[in-house]
Amino acid sequence: MECAKIFGKNMVGKGVPKGTVHNPKGINQYPGIRSNKMIALRLLKEHDPLIREKAEREGKTIAAILDEAIALYLSVNP
Repeated sequence: MECAKIFGKNMVGKGVPKGTVHNPKGINQYPGIRSNKMIALRLLKEHDPLIREKAEREGKTIAAILDEAIALYLSVNP
């Protein structure tokens, strides 16, 4: 039996990430901290690899990088 892999990492026992085919609504993935409404975002071609590289370099998820960027933007532009 093959292990569930996402981005080449073994995800067995770690739950299904929010918004995947196996958990499209993200039920119970982030209780209390995430909105019930999802926003789909298509990044600009030049931003996509930069954000992915930054996330990998810092050991964070893309969502975490975007959360930080949004928080910074909102702190400067209330």
